[in-house]
Amino acid sequence: MKKICWIFSINVRGMAPFGYSTTMNLRQAKSFQEKIKTLLPAEIETQFISYDISSNDIPAADLLVFNDMDSNYLSEEIKKQGIAVSFKDMVSGNTTIIKKTILNALNLGGI
Repeated sequence: MKKICWIFSINVRGMAPFGYSTTMNLRQAKSFQEKIKTLLPAEIETQFISYDISSNDIPAADLLVFNDMDSNYLSEEIKKQGIAVSFKDMVSGNTTIIKKTILNALNLGGI
């Protein structure tokens, strides 16, 4: 079982989330998250979080995922342990491209 931690939004000390993913309306964001979960193989557990950038904690996962626009706010340690997916692909619903990017990063590209 592989675990993905997707930094879907960012916050500072638990305040209101910000970042580019928050520009999606709630229905669109939930729909996107559910679609990603169903597209990925069952042996991949996907968790979507709002990450506190004031923290030095790195989420425990086999792969961290974040969008390329929000990567500007993330530490170098998180960027080294994760991959950036295109925010443009997120909002336009190009989930097949995102799926391929994630599977390749997990060395599961043949699935």
